[in-house]
Amino acid sequence: MSGTESTVSFGFQAEPLFNPLLNMAEFDAPIQIVRYDSTFELNTVRRMTRLVVALASVTGFLNSARGQSGDVDQFGIQKIYADAPPPINNWVFKGDPRDPRFMEQHIVPAGNGWFRPEDPVEMRVEVLSDTSANERTIETFDVAKVLAKGCLYKPPGSPDGKGDFLNIEQTWRLRVVKTGTGARNGSAHIELVPGGFRQTSDKALTGRDRAVPASCEAMSYHFNVYPITGRVKMEKDSDHTTGYTIDERDPVRLRAVPRFDDGRVVIQKAVLYRTSAGMKLEMYLDITGRGDRFEKVLEYEDRGQWGPTVGGNAECDCPENVVLSMARVAIGYRCDNMIDFEFKDMSIRSIDPSRPLHAR
Repeated sequence: MSGTESTVSFGFQAEPLFNPLLNMAEFDAPIQIVRYDSTFELNTVRRMTRLVVALASVTGFLNSARGQSGDVDQFGIQKIYADAPPPINNWVFKGDPRDPRFMEQHIVPAGNGWFRPEDPVEMRVEVLSDTSANERTIETFDVAKVLAKGCLYKPPGSPDGKGDFLNIEQTWRLRVVKTGTGARNGSAHIELVPGGFRQTSDKALTGRDRAVPASCEAMSYHFNVYPITGRVKMEKDSDHTTGYTIDERDPVRLRAVPRFDDGRVVIQKAVLYRTSAGMKLEMYLDITGRGDRFEKVLEYEDRGQWGPTVGGNAECDCPENVVLSMARVAIGYRCDNMIDFEFKDMSIRSIDPSRPLHAR
């Protein structure tokens, strides 16, 4: 264009929710329109302003809906830590009750996007880092050898994006409608369980080297929540089940949250990451179910002081207080002694623990 260049400024007040069909969206900051000649029509400026604002509002809305703002996931749930740089291994539940990455059990549609366990008394659903990982393809479950290698199957940064899970943030949205009265595995509770492979007491030799029994596959940390009492607890298992740490040494917090066995929606997160001294465990709960009101209800750093075990783990070639700092293959979603329990919006994200977004 030709003519004298000048700038026209418009000051606006922000709308609480953008609507691209509005005649004029308004902003706190002034919008500047460059004007190239004195005959430029004011109504043209207004039309241009409406177009720019409408496009900006639509883009912002779509980015928010898709989680592209960086601080929420695909379900609109707030992230505690930022995503790890690629190559990374993430998993997002997309609604397939027979997801090919599920191991041990599947899940059952409950309607309106919610799902139920196949067995609410003992739900055991693990998500695999790689569907090719199994007891015949994993070289060894000897804990000392796995720790020396740093991973169970593949390095976390494997170029194919199917590396073992190392630093992770595990999430699900859930509601406990009715609990059972059973006491096997403890009173009614839910668990997130980053583990090695299977959580089994089987004593058959396993792995390609067949060096240790299958009970050594556990290599797990447990993030437990008890909806009737609001108690939260962490456990460690290095040899299922004799390798569980004794109860009095497990991190626990009584009445961490209000009772929630009344069908209200709650979100649980388990965060696990390697530190210079060992492994850090953090548990978060959003008792509102909104996804933006998380409270860190329990945290613990396993630096080798957590132990002893209830019955020993020597058969797995590891010390009583072993720090399970390896990258792992099977990340578990569990419940015990439930009657009516539903969940959705599950995800496992590889994180960068040096970049907290909402950690408190």
